[in-house]
Amino acid sequence: MTFNISENPRITLINPPYPKPVMRRYVASYFAPNFLLPPTDLLYVSSAAREFIGAQTTVLDCVARRYDIEKSVNATLESEPQLAFCQLGYATLEKDLEFIGRLKEVADIPIVAMGHLPTHFPKEILKRSSLDAVIRGEPEKAFCNLVEAWRLSQDPARVPGVACRINGEIVVGPDPEPIEDFNALPMADHGAVNADDYYEVLIGRSVAALFTARGCPYPCTFCVRTFGRRLSMRTAESVIEELRFIVEDQGVRNIRFLDDTFTVEEGRVFDICEGLKKLGPLQWTALARLDNITVKMIEAMADSGCKRLYVGMESGSQRMLDIYKKRLSLSDIHRGMRRIRQAGIETSAFFIVGGPTETREEFEASLALAHKTKTDFVIVTRLQYWPGTELFEKHKDELLVSLIPFAIHPKDKENYLKHMDLEREFYRRFYMRPAYMLRRLGKLILRPRDLVVSAVKLLRFVLGKGEQDFI
Repeated sequence: MTFNISENPRITLINPPYPKPVMRRYVASYFAPNFLLPPTDLLYVSSAAREFIGAQTTVLDCVARRYDIEKSVNATLESEPQLAFCQLGYATLEKDLEFIGRLKEVADIPIVAMGHLPTHFPKEILKRSSLDAVIRGEPEKAFCNLVEAWRLSQDPARVPGVACRINGEIVVGPDPEPIEDFNALPMADHGAVNADDYYEVLIGRSVAALFTARGCPYPCTFCVRTFGRRLSMRTAESVIEELRFIVEDQGVRNIRFLDDTFTVEEGRVFDICEGLKKLGPLQWTALARLDNITVKMIEAMADSGCKRLYVGMESGSQRMLDIYKKRLSLSDIHRGMRRIRQAGIETSAFFIVGGPTETREEFEASLALAHKTKTDFVIVTRLQYWPGTELFEKHKDELLVSLIPFAIHPKDKENYLKHMDLEREFYRRFYMRPAYMLRRLGKLILRPRDLVVSAVKLLRFVLGKGEQDFI
């Protein structure tokens, strides 16, 4: 297997097209009509390819551009790539591979993909696609090493983190090698996309997203982490340098931190907040744990422009929290939410319904917790059994697992569909309260389109006429 790859290869990195606005990330893929973040995972690969192998890169976000398959293929060809690199999603996988198949029909170039599903099912995805290789785990160095192996006619199967085709056979190489020092990677290639294409609900348009850390040390049994439990944090200085580029060079003032847990180390949070203040005024959002938020930390976050925190409550039942290994108590939740509310920061809380052995009383406890903590928004999902998680391994004999068409859910489909009814009930009883609606009137004046679009989607969902894509 030989490919015509030059010393400074032209590489096009593609977020494949999809009929709805989808955000593909390694940890998740989700839809929202008024919420679209940049394909940050691709932007890190782009900058790494530029720095490590001297590549000339183009990033093509077909979702943000609203391209269909044919327009996406034509746009790829116009960039004249010697190699294409794609990010695969979850429920979008079938459509993602359809696009790759169409691109392969008209472009005689190697095509490589990354994502959580290729990491766990490399052989299956290569068998069912036109891909030449997939990257398992952290993509930056593995992808660059693969390109160099092809360029130098070396054996790609020896590259850690790579699975590929060799003479018609699918070969899975050595296990991925973790990137020990996140600071060793260049900052994401923010200039490769137009920040005006991206927006966050009730925050505004023109958004940049970045990681200050990879990994999450907490043992939650349901959670996909950004490349594992090993936590690798960038220095506050490198984060502030990237923020300065985003704000001063790109003119972006809405920031989303993508870390699994932004608040994991208090001193570092203080240093980043000081940098944000000097670049301000800014608006920013992040994910946080409710048990490690101190009063001083949340005050510093609010003072530096933090607008909203996404927090994992998951359940109002301590028994369910323990099953999920959240290492979080109900008192932690109440205390953390009080501190956030007193600082004037919005919260959007994640809840899970339909967990193993969850009772009706525990469902009611979760709904009551959402009310009592006065969270501004809720994001409710049936329990998902993602590959690589502890829950998946524990229950995999009870699961229906299909990549194409994509499906990972309990074989007891009737019971699983009942959990959808719990999602609808939770949303209806949380959002469709007169007191809640009155509290939102001020937001309606400021962001009428966001609220109207979300309200219509919500109404369709709770009436059983739409999908859960209104967050």
